[in-house]
Amino acid sequence: MGQVESTDARALVSLKLDTLTLALVLILRLFQSLEAILVDQMTICLWHTGYWRTLLEIYLTSSSMTTL
Repeated sequence: MGQVESTDARALVSLKLDTLTLALVLILRLFQSLEAILVDQMTICLWHTGYWRTLLEIYLTSSSMTTL
């Protein structure tokens, strides 16, 4: 009788750990998705403010100077 209860307890603990692991993975995936969305939005905002265009112009100007 004691052996069966011990096995049931182990199975229950294993199931709880699997559920906890799955929940953590899903939470991490959600944060990764949110991070990607925020980075995209920030990039769009910076592009509209001209920040990225200015950096691109500086890069192109400096790279054309080095090739001369």
